[in-house]
Amino acid sequence: MRLGMRKYEVVAIIDMVLNNHYFRSTHILAEEAKTSSRKIRHGDPVIIDMGTVWMGYIGCMEHTFIV
Repeated sequence: MRLGMRKYEVVAIIDMVLNNHYFRSTHILAEEAKTSSRKIRHGDPVIIDMGTVWMGYIGCMEHTFIV
């Protein structure tokens, strides 16, 4: 994640990494639980709330980053 990226671009990277490791993603990159085309700016809080499914196991992670 870096300045100027759009939230949906970060979602695409997460999907690619998870899919390359055989995980099915059920994640949400959120500002109030939705993606947007708004560019990430200095000082923005970005919440990554993601879940994955692998071999029947379900995992969940949520982190908040201040850019």
